[in-house]
Amino acid sequence: MELRTKRLRLREVDDRYISHFMRHLNYPEIAYFQCHEYPFTKNSTEEMFSKFRELKKLNPRRGYYFAIDFGKTFAGYIDIEGINKNDGLGFLSYWLSGFFQKEGVMSEAFDEILKFSFNYLDLKNLTACVAKNNRNSINLLKAKGFQIIEGEGGLFQSPVDNKIYESVIFSLSRHEHFRRLHEKD
Repeated sequence: MELRTKRLRLREVDDRYISHFMRHLNYPEIAYFQCHEYPFTKNSTEEMFSKFRELKKLNPRRGYYFAIDFGKTFAGYIDIEGINKNDGLGFLSYWLSGFFQKEGVMSEAFDEILKFSFNYLDLKNLTACVAKNNRNSINLLKAKGFQIIEGEGGLFQSPVDNKIYESVIFSLSRHEHFRRLHEKD
């Protein structure tokens, strides 16, 4: 599966992206907010990709995992997983290489993922969990209409500095997404 925007291609993750993931997930600015070992090794990258294949094979409708290509250059990752078609729920996670920060890449990828989630998958609600100190991610979620779910969240340990940080959960309903789109028109 492939989604396209004017500048981006969101392609289902496959083995051609292993080296890209390994390199980018070792950048501290990305690894800091991820829940995986650090440094990220070739073995852990292959395990991650094995998980992608396994999840897709076991239940192909529970998750979509996309590499973000900016032109011909790998820029980041975005997924919708934990999809529950009965309840219409899905969970977003994403990261972007520091080389593409402040270029509108993740914003553009988000627009396409939201369209895919609410139109094609017919989901009713998306959630995302982010570190409370991840300002870029929080600003992006708010700009796309996500709201903090008060009282939700938790703690996570950064693999970079092993410190414990708070996380917050954001949510966006299909209704709110379409209302915001209608207001823009």
